[in-house]
Amino acid sequence: MSHLGILPREEVTPEKGPLSFVISDYCLIHLDLPWSNKRSTTLRGCETVPAQNPQVKNGILDTLIILNEMAKHLMLTGMPGVGKSTLVKVVLQQLRKDHDISSVATGFYTEEVRGEHGRIGFDVVTLAGGRAPLARLRNASTVGPTVGRYAVDLASFEHIALPELIPGGQTKMIVIDEIGKMELFSQHFITAVSSALDSGLLVFGVIPVKANNLLVPMIKNRPDVKLITLTKENRDAAVTPVLADLQKMLAQV
Repeated sequence: MSHLGILPREEVTPEKGPLSFVISDYCLIHLDLPWSNKRSTTLRGCETVPAQNPQVKNGILDTLIILNEMAKHLMLTGMPGVGKSTLVKVVLQQLRKDHDISSVATGFYTEEVRGEHGRIGFDVVTLAGGRAPLARLRNASTVGPTVGRYAVDLASFEHIALPELIPGGQTKMIVIDEIGKMELFSQHFITAVSSALDSGLLVFGVIPVKANNLLVPMIKNRPDVKLITLTKENRDAAVTPVLADLQKMLAQV
């Protein structure tokens, strides 16, 4: 039985058996001999089909691989403070050079709200420029859901965010920054995100590394989602490939 993982292939490096190959920086795959019993498999971001008459020469896989890329959505993840929201805003600025964002995209991102003594909460900012509170520092009179030191204003969040997840006639992309702990207190938001992912439009979003809600692992495991993990080391270099991915996905909508 033989099946191949995510491509494109740049370097194929054999390791110790049965036969393991590292494909670029995307994934680790295993190919088990004999080659005669082949079947296809589906992994995140692409669809693979069996290798046809693969040969191993000098320890290097030399084969023809047919790939049908399936990625329709792009998600960023990474530890808090690594720069996910900053990257979203930088990429949107670049996209505005080639697209009328107000026509082809809808959605929102989050921004810190700072006071005299530091951060006091978070706001939701729509691509059209609307703004409303998402969370503020909690106090003795706080009611409703909380995350750490912050009280989530669900009514305010839903009022400004939910309409942004309903695409208009020319919409090609929905931006969601982020699908995080605060936002996931809203069942209406969860439903809207699921609908957006199944709408046929491109969803460009941010998800946490870990979450208690089942929506996040579901998104990570969707075969039509490309997931990029940001770190402090790769976040600056990630702008160009993320922009290229979005341009390609937009062209396919």
